Amino acid sequence: MRRRLASLLWQGPGPRRFRGMGRCEPNPLAQTRWPGLIALRWLGGVLALALPGLALAVTPQQAAALAQGENTQRIEAITTLAAADDPAAHALLRALRDGELWMDDGHVYRVRGGVAVDALSDTPRVLPATARQVALNNRLRRSLDAALAAQGLGAADPAARARAIDAMGNPIAPELLLAVERALLRERLPQLRGKLELLRASALLRVPEPGRRREAAEVLAGSDQPAVRALLAERLADGG
Repeated sequence: MRRRLASLLWQGPGPRRFRGMGRCEPNPLAQTRWPGLIALRWLGGVLALALPGLALAVTPQQAAALAQGENTQRIEAITTLAAADDPAAHALLRALRDGELWMDDGHVYRVRGGVAVDALSDTPRVLPATARQVALNNRLRRSLDAALAAQGLGAADPAARARAIDAMGNPIAPELLLAVERALLRERLPQLRGKLELLRASALLRVPEPGRRREAAEVLAGSDQPAVRALLAERLADGG
């Protein structure tokens, strides 16, 4: 099942095509003696993509991207800030959720209790008369709620972690995969690990790069979680 699934996922989107109708090509991943190394390779790839943004403070451009533009760009800004190891980024997202962000001429303000401050520096400001409150449509709010929920995956209370997992939704944005991977490294409760494994599986099977989907298939096919294996079987039945 692993080799067939990996072959289907390797092909990428499009009509279903079966490879290996004669001789099967050897799969170097399947020959790995330590399956854990495959998972580490995958996590290393995720970290390589995510870590460059973690060291950066919130920029005015990122703050402005939260407040204006197309949904896709704003969702990317939300998930990027959510993945950052920066309390200021998380505070900015909470302000967005609570309706406290205002914008004027590319500058973002936070207004709380009638008092306006610079959204990045907390310096008191006079809110321009032309400023408008930053609005969220349903799609943006769902993405924001999921991104904020990911911050609760490390809570000490198991019930809080369970609520955070449920609030993330399924499938999750690829940018939130790193948060799920981190949570899996810490989580010890089998029920919560099962939920995290399912989130991870659904995200990995939707990555755009065929090579990474192939690695993901090898890792996930070895999962002992019934829900993950069911998801793989469904993907196999659909032709990848």
